[in-house]
Amino acid sequence: MVTDNIDVADGLVNGTIATVVGIDSTGPYVHTILVKFDSDRVGKQAIAESQYKQAYPGAVPIKRQSVQFFTDRGRRSVQAQRAQFPLSLAWGCTIHKVQGKTLDTIVVSMESKGCFMPGQAYVALSRVKSLNGLYLLGFEASAIRVNPAVLSEMSRLKQELVLKAPLPSFTATRGTCLSIKLLNIRSYTEHLQDLKADRSTLPVDVFCFVETFLQKHQQIELFIPETRAFRAERIGRGGGVMNLAKQDVNPTDLHIAVQGLEHIATTVTKASTTVNIINIYRPPSLPEAVFIGKLQNLLHQLPWNIMTVILGDFNFDLLKCPPPQILPVMRQFGFSQQVQVPTTDYGTLLDHVYVRGHGQDSVQVSVQDTYYTDHDMVCVSLMLTHQTAS
Repeated sequence: MVTDNIDVADGLVNGTIATVVGIDSTGPYVHTILVKFDSDRVGKQAIAESQYKQAYPGAVPIKRQSVQFFTDRGRRSVQAQRAQFPLSLAWGCTIHKVQGKTLDTIVVSMESKGCFMPGQAYVALSRVKSLNGLYLLGFEASAIRVNPAVLSEMSRLKQELVLKAPLPSFTATRGTCLSIKLLNIRSYTEHLQDLKADRSTLPVDVFCFVETFLQKHQQIELFIPETRAFRAERIGRGGGVMNLAKQDVNPTDLHIAVQGLEHIATTVTKASTTVNIINIYRPPSLPEAVFIGKLQNLLHQLPWNIMTVILGDFNFDLLKCPPPQILPVMRQFGFSQQVQVPTTDYGTLLDHVYVRGHGQDSVQVSVQDTYYTDHDMVCVSLMLTHQTAS
């Protein structure tokens, strides 16, 4: 188990479970411990940058971390420094350490009377996917307690909380709006039922997915009726992009050949306005300079006289300083980036929306949380003719 927040944006956080797969040492001195995490979502950036990725594919290198501290509070206190690997054996964990985890099987010990604080039994028992995977040692019903203040607050929220609309929507009385949504789905088939249950996915004209995890020629169910699917699958595991476009926006395939760039391009027409929509996924393993070169190749092939939207998961955090090179490149080709807030559960802005051929005041973007993936859904509204907001 990781015992420190090494890189929050990359999922390397306190409490994450992994398996040791290798140790790099010179004599008695250990340089690096290589671990594989239970979730393939953790450490993607670290794996891509690892010098050990050939010998230990899929493994994250963990280095020693130095911490400075004082030995005492008195006058005799001295400052010391300790270097440790932020790892600990985790055959057994405290309830605090397993918060937020989902496990196939779990053994919960309730043998120590009085050790469960209010809410802790719920946290422990709800880690497992099914009753068949739950094992109890010394079950004690009195350990299942709730904090009265929590009950009171939940009651207040149900009665008083008013949800705010995420965006003012364009009225259709004086024109037409094109609705585009973007989501890193991390397996389309796995989350198909979630997409159907999520009311915020509709209405939409074009839904752009990245990391679909689909295979070539794989038959799928389209969760939106009367749509056409435009897909590009990666050879091998993971990746993949897909655009689902409603039939009434007359979607057609826009062929743009760029070798080694995961993308799909679709042309739609609504209210006599033609829009090109290019959906891109850049895996963390693709170096920035290589990706920028491929992106410029794509940009040179796009016509300037057609409104264009380029969006996707670029794995460049736009909230970092200095900003990534993609911004000046896109500006050079007339595109403006529309998303201004984080788009992941880790507080990073990885999902971008670039628009060309459209006024800044006629583009609206909102970011909505999703419970079934660690990326938020990015919702784009393009006002195609003069309209007012409602």
